[in-house]
Amino acid sequence: MTASLRAFTRALLLSAAISLPAMAMEPGAASAQAAISISVNVEPPALPIYQQPPIPVEGYIWTPGYWSWDTADNDYYWVPGAWVQPPRVGVLWTPGYWAWRDGVYLFNEGYWGATVGF
Repeated sequence: MTASLRAFTRALLLSAAISLPAMAMEPGAASAQAAISISVNVEPPALPIYQQPPIPVEGYIWTPGYWSWDTADNDYYWVPGAWVQPPRVGVLWTPGYWAWRDGVYLFNEGYWGATVGF
């Protein structure tokens, strides 16, 4: 698999993962919890400046892109932002982010909630 195809596949899978928590919050939906802790000692690149595309459907929320870590390549790759339908009315997306803690950069997962907050 070429590097560009591998990066595209990762981005597609991770973008889809943003909406997976939404399905778990639906009434009657089955849910599963998995925690993957990612920590690295390499600072993530600066967030790129890009034009947010227009909203495709009223009521969707923009989930910004973020840097993810590829353990096979030992490098960051960009996961693009996407417009998504929130799991229910009134919730907002708090984006994931990298933070320096205890001598490493740790990724803090994004989440849906009543307010945006870190």
